[in-house]
Amino acid sequence: MLRLYWRIGHTILGRQRVESWGSGVLNRLAADLRAEFPSTEGFSLANLAYMRRYAEGWMEDAILQQAVGELPWSHIVSLLDKLDDQSLRDWYAAMHV
Repeated sequence: MLRLYWRIGHTILGRQRVESWGSGVLNRLAADLRAEFPSTEGFSLANLAYMRRYAEGWMEDAILQQAVGELPWSHIVSLLDKLDDQSLRDWYAAMHV
């Protein structure tokens, strides 16, 4: 699931680079994902914003090789909310594994 969330976040980052600011990438993607997968939770606008920050904060190989890849999604969200410094996020992730 973490890899899927990272890839969605990575896609969002790419789309936001190509499209102008304020084009509603997150809103459109949230609506599209909910329409395509109506019984699947986790595609809210807020969660997509976390996925974007997740992909921005860690490289894809980090989710496989570093402690962050072993944390539950709720802990990753807490790290994103509470810490701006990436090295502190990595340290806390390692402490909780």
